[in-house]
Amino acid sequence: MKHIILYVSGIFMLLFILNITPEKYVQAKNLKSKVKTTSNVGFVGDFYDATGEIKLSISKKGKKYKASYQQFRLCTMDNLKGTVKKGILTLKGKDPANNPITITVSRKGNKRVLTFKKTSWEYFTQGSIVKLNTVKCRVE
Repeated sequence: MKHIILYVSGIFMLLFILNITPEKYVQAKNLKSKVKTTSNVGFVGDFYDATGEIKLSISKKGKKYKASYQQFRLCTMDNLKGTVKKGILTLKGKDPANNPITITVSRKGNKRVLTFKKTSWEYFTQGSIVKLNTVKCRVE
């Protein structure tokens, strides 16, 4: 019993030194326990290349992803759809010439790496890579 009292009083002393009220401590502890994270959340948001000319916007509904690719003064592809397997998001849709296109997005720290896996459009090179930076994340 004596050890429990010392332990509890030690916690309150530490909270007092750190200027944290017991209510704030309990609220923070409860907030942490309610947060759920998944490895796939990192694909949702708006991503830009270093020059700001390429934008990839990704949203998620259930297990399905929807994306929009925009390249300044070149093209827009709005209806890309995909899923995540083994940590890589694979998006499929139609390129600006209405031919099938496959793009993959992988995560490398705070950056996303976009790769043109399958394309026949003359302005995209199959296998080319674009590094994207996270700008804004949306929670859905």
